[in-house]
Amino acid sequence: MKRLLIPVLLFLVMGVGCVPGGPITITTTTQPPVINSFDARPPTIAAGESATLSWSVAGATAVSIDQGVGNVALTGSRAVTPSVTIVYTLTATNAAGSSTATAQVIVSGAPSPPPSPSLPVVNSFTASPPSITVGGSATLSWNVSNATSVTIDQGVGVVASSGTTSVFPAATTTYTLTAANAAGSTTASAQVVVSGAPSPSGLPVVNYFMANPPTISAGGTTTLGWSVSNATSVTIDQGVGAVGLVGTAPVSPATTTSYTLTASNAAGLYSLTITVMVTGAPSPPGPDTTPPTVPVLLSPSIGATLPQPSSPWSFDWADSSDTESGIKQYQLYVIHSGAINPAIDEYVTASYYTKTSGGYIGHDSLTNWTWKVRAQNNAGLWSDWSPVRVFKVEPKITSVLDITQTGMGASAVFGWSSGYVNVGQGQSFKVTQAGWFDEFQIYLSSSQPTSTSDIIRCDMRNAAGTVLQSVSVAGFAAGSGRWVKFSFGSQKYITPGTYYCTCYVVSPAANHWYSIHANTNDASYPDGGRYVSTGGSPQNWGTWVSYPWDLAFKAKILVGP
Repeated sequence: MKRLLIPVLLFLVMGVGCVPGGPITITTTTQPPVINSFDARPPTIAAGESATLSWSVAGATAVSIDQGVGNVALTGSRAVTPSVTIVYTLTATNAAGSSTATAQVIVSGAPSPPPSPSLPVVNSFTASPPSITVGGSATLSWNVSNATSVTIDQGVGVVASSGTTSVFPAATTTYTLTAANAAGSTTASAQVVVSGAPSPSGLPVVNYFMANPPTISAGGTTTLGWSVSNATSVTIDQGVGAVGLVGTAPVSPATTTSYTLTASNAAGLYSLTITVMVTGAPSPPGPDTTPPTVPVLLSPSIGATLPQPSSPWSFDWADSSDTESGIKQYQLYVIHSGAINPAIDEYVTASYYTKTSGGYIGHDSLTNWTWKVRAQNNAGLWSDWSPVRVFKVEPKITSVLDITQTGMGASAVFGWSSGYVNVGQGQSFKVTQAGWFDEFQIYLSSSQPTSTSDIIRCDMRNAAGTVLQSVSVAGFAAGSGRWVKFSFGSQKYITPGTYYCTCYVVSPAANHWYSIHANTNDASYPDGGRYVSTGGSPQNWGTWVSYPWDLAFKAKILVGP
């Protein structure tokens, strides 16, 4: 069942900066209505409590719900208070046809309905002897349980639950006993083969066709016996196949079964049917009242990031189980927080779904996506929805904005130095296009012993000094000089304006400090400015002051809608 691709189109209408799930105009009326959703919440109530039916239908001219609810609007909800477990059926119609969906409300603590009456049981129905000559008689014998009426055809009529009667058939005759009660009826057959009886002119003659014994217990075996004259071929159905003019064949039917012998020649066909009664056979199962198990979600995992929908969106869950009726389908429901309509509301037979919509999602709709799944069995019962999982979507990147200041004409110290306590260094710069902070680099070296246990943290701040996002790297050994990259991971969407990157050592050890290279020519980057912390708490923007030269730095912004 896994990995069955569902080639259906997701009409996910998204534009720059738009929330998916906007209005869609449907102009065709050649398709039956679409039932987007129909469920009951909560699905289980105590006797005397209420549940709420909720539904959403598209393209219908009329919508109704049974069990006394009646005609309803295309979208809405209705409180119901069933006294026993009940299944509600919603029917949506238009000129092209109709669609249905079901929702079950399970009532716990409600009195159990009276047990359904079982069908009558025909313990025995035989003809003795099963074969007579013309003018002879046979005795029909029967015994029936749990019946309110018993009849035998061929003119015998109404009889008691058990008894015997003599019959005088002039030709081979099959007698059918019918036992009935409020639950329905059960039939059984017994045949009396009349030898010497004329058959239609020219057709084969079936001298006898019988089962010995005519009644068996479940798992037992009986023997079919036959004799046919004036035939070119003889067959018996139920898997016995072609046979000779005279013969026997053992059979072991699991339930009461009728066997038909057909004899043929150039003049035509002649057939007889006998029934083998099987006692103790299992009764047919009752109606399924147990919903399937709740699907278990597999991927995407909680907090996962899916690509823009120009690439496939895939969802995977474990198969639900239903031992009585089996699984018919699943419903996958995907929606963005705050949207009116779901992005995906699909019914699939596999426990896997993948689709490419071809659209894109704007920066204001990249987070707070949820998905859930429920299962329906072949009896129409739905499981509860799975727990909801949250995921996000990666941004749509259209270009890269690089900002660079690499003069390196001087240097300054930060960390725990003799002159300052935990001083930090920073740089402002101007962003000219909207996008996401991706990384910031500064050129660092160390001329004194340092420790890789030092944590150098960079904070990205807006013009007001508010930290938008942070990232850290470990310190490095003395004498090293290199560009140190702080990767922010495209998490924060920003608009054009002035921003600051401020770096400092988290809880530095004594005399562990770093040199950060600077440029004394401010005019080389007029939109930037160096900032220095006066010590104590460089996390606090209030400790940072302007300084008269720029740092050597590089910044990268991923540009996108």
